[in-house]
Amino acid sequence: MIAYPRRQPLIDLLRHGEAGIRMGALHLLSESYTDSPEIYARVVEGWKAWGIDSAFTELPMLSFFPIPVAEIEDCYWRAERMAVGQALTSPQSRAAGKLLEQLVTLPAVDLAEHVEAIAAAKQRSKIFFRVDMDTLRMRVEFLQYSADQLARILDDSIDMLTRHRESAEAFRRASSALESLRLRFPDYIDLPSVIRQGSSPSPHHEMSLLMTLQSLVRFPDPATLEAMVDLLSSEEEGIVSTVTEALVREGSPQSLEVFYRTYPSSKDPARQWIARGLQRMNSSDAADWIAELRMAEPEPHLWLMLLIAEVRQFDASSAPRLARELDRLMSPSEMLIDSLCLFLSMHEPLEDEGVRELEKAFTDYLQRIDRRLAKRLGDHLR
Repeated sequence: MIAYPRRQPLIDLLRHGEAGIRMGALHLLSESYTDSPEIYARVVEGWKAWGIDSAFTELPMLSFFPIPVAEIEDCYWRAERMAVGQALTSPQSRAAGKLLEQLVTLPAVDLAEHVEAIAAAKQRSKIFFRVDMDTLRMRVEFLQYSADQLARILDDSIDMLTRHRESAEAFRRASSALESLRLRFPDYIDLPSVIRQGSSPSPHHEMSLLMTLQSLVRFPDPATLEAMVDLLSSEEEGIVSTVTEALVREGSPQSLEVFYRTYPSSKDPARQWIARGLQRMNSSDAADWIAELRMAEPEPHLWLMLLIAEVRQFDASSAPRLARELDRLMSPSEMLIDSLCLFLSMHEPLEDEGVRELEKAFTDYLQRIDRRLAKRLGDHLR
């Protein structure tokens, strides 16, 4: 797990008395793939304090929620207990579904001894329809295979996918074999070479690249960072988006630096993906150089995306600069508003003069856009 100086304050906000702040913090922790075991503990604590219906209302919508290995048994026990007797649309059922769905994304080696217990929990409610036991059993079975056996399965499955891209079975076998190879025999595949060969015209190399990138989203590897740099200039948006996801998942200051280095020379849609990646990561010295990128950005939408990325560094030293930018901003942005709410909540009580300056600018901004929206609505109704 990568330690970031401002992730812990976000985790602390999971105890905030305001539901919107709690959920905003959890959204950002999810977006950045923060895998601290404290998150699971704080969510369970929140459910006890405020109720599952109210504590984290949008938890079922998260794309990532970390389940600590030490809490595997608690997770499937809790999910089953939450779902039994509940309507499929109830907040409890939907939260339970998310727990079990995220549980089975853990490495197969950690889940092997729990397969039947997870299967039993799945049978207790239809809300667990996304929990794919067949794939989980395959992943566990592959734990018994040698590296050469797994490599043959991987190659055969990739060959099948080059001919039949929609083959769900070939995809399941390829991803399961690649997981087992990477986690059990980490030196068997030269991943940077696979990434670099992905630009060749060979359909097999192209499919190998796609499978590798998707695997890196699940299980990051810092050794692949430099190999992925050139892919950010790919003309295929699907590759750029997946590389962005893999870099965010890797989550180190080095992967954030990759975004910083490649942004000035990139073009759309890569620029938008990189700006979005910057919004999802933070580092102790990133606010200043994100501001550099923003000040050189002529396109208003990208400028605003980078402003949000700068806010999400939660750096008190950047507060006066952010206040000046807010003073001239006229357009409403829900993401900017939510990010500023987290910024100010993180720095409560507001003892820093620059942060108090930002709070005033934020209040003025909210009043300004409220007047503009009210006028626009009035003009529309006349």
